[in-house]
Amino acid sequence: MKAIACFDFILVYVNGKLVFRAGFLNCLNYVFEKQGARLIDSNMANTNPTALATEFDWVANRSRRIQKPVMHLSLSPHPDDASKLNDVQKRKFTVQLLESIGMENCQWVLVEHNDTVTVDEKLRPHLHVVANRIPLNNHKAVNSSFLKRRIEKSLQQLRQEYDLQPVLASWEVERKAPSTGQVRCYRQEQEDYETGKRSHPPQLPTKTQLQNAIDEAAQTCSTLAELIDALKHQGIETEVCLTPNDRVKGIVYRRGRHHFSGSQLGKAYTVSGLQQYRQIDGDRYLSPPTIAAEPNHESEAIASSVADELQSIQTQLKSECGFPNAFTQALYERGLLKLNEQNRPIWVKQPLGKETTDPPVFWLATGEPVNRAIITASPIEATSAFLVESERQQPQPTLYLSIDSVRELPINLLNKIDEVVVSLSNQQFTQTVMKQLSHIPSLSATNQKWNKTWQQLQQQTQSPLKQNFEL
Repeated sequence: MKAIACFDFILVYVNGKLVFRAGFLNCLNYVFEKQGARLIDSNMANTNPTALATEFDWVANRSRRIQKPVMHLSLSPHPDDASKLNDVQKRKFTVQLLESIGMENCQWVLVEHNDTVTVDEKLRPHLHVVANRIPLNNHKAVNSSFLKRRIEKSLQQLRQEYDLQPVLASWEVERKAPSTGQVRCYRQEQEDYETGKRSHPPQLPTKTQLQNAIDEAAQTCSTLAELIDALKHQGIETEVCLTPNDRVKGIVYRRGRHHFSGSQLGKAYTVSGLQQYRQIDGDRYLSPPTIAAEPNHESEAIASSVADELQSIQTQLKSECGFPNAFTQALYERGLLKLNEQNRPIWVKQPLGKETTDPPVFWLATGEPVNRAIITASPIEATSAFLVESERQQPQPTLYLSIDSVRELPINLLNKIDEVVVSLSNQQFTQTVMKQLSHIPSLSATNQKWNKTWQQLQQQTQSPLKQNFEL
């Protein structure tokens, strides 16, 4: 399964995020209401989120064609540079950056947050710039094409001017840092350990553990097969996706319930990156050599149990829902299906997004970045929607989401998606969800029964249906 992209990227001066949004108020509320948030400067008349949003909207509404006038840019300097810039310099830096990308006539607000630290306990203050893509002097929006690269290029020049430490550009990053949430969790656990509330020291974030393990194994391996075998001895399962001629086109690392694609870990952990940065030959994947060993009856028993569980799930879902065995196996191997005590398939909920406080939900996603979502009321409907659209070859990257209540709606994530289709059977539930998402530019509702559509499609299709499913 592909990860959901959140427009994250590493800038040449900062580690930051660039997001385009539809509404100013939610963004301003987030920026101003964070604990310790401090307004540094702006070119606006007001100083509170509600009044600022009104002022932003007054200008943005002159252009009805632009659906996402909000530009939200987060700038995080290197920890060692945290005290280098005073407020006057931060303002000047921001103004120069906006001018360099053609936003000199746009409204903007600059706010500082002080709630982030690195894994090694260094404070990392960061800046939030909220700007209006519609200029004050005309109604034509600032061009967003290649904006991330344009910002990065400008920051290269500003870094030199302000004598700031360099950070690799997004396309040069070998190793991605853990998320803010993971760092915060590690810090809290370390504090609990030092104060005696925790009996053992915390572990590094799983992403960091995987990166360290791969780096260590790569020192003694020269081929992808050898690397996979070495990681297996460390409890890390590696899944590879092959082309028809057996070339590797993708790689996923899994430890326990956690899994990351190579690109999520960093450029050096993709198939091409392993070859370029770790000198691992991954051009053609061959199974690791068989090692003679004593029979492991415990492993054989576990393998047999897993095979029986998968077969039971496949039989039930094929009979009741018409799901192809290959599809069910893909879901099972992704950890999205298992049997309960009554020997019935149950669907596994997972967190959605990189950093979220939302409750776990059942979801699938295709491609990245995701720019469309279908919201259903059951995992069967969500997976059936995936199957129907896969069979009809609709390649648009889509999130297929199942929710039981409005509380499970990932509002922050959906705010970043252009199109949302609400496909719920209950009319009152549909109206409630539609109200919560009313600000999304392309929002629609349908009462389509996806599983029924899928089963009808199987009956009507003369040619064999798709058998390979990449999740």
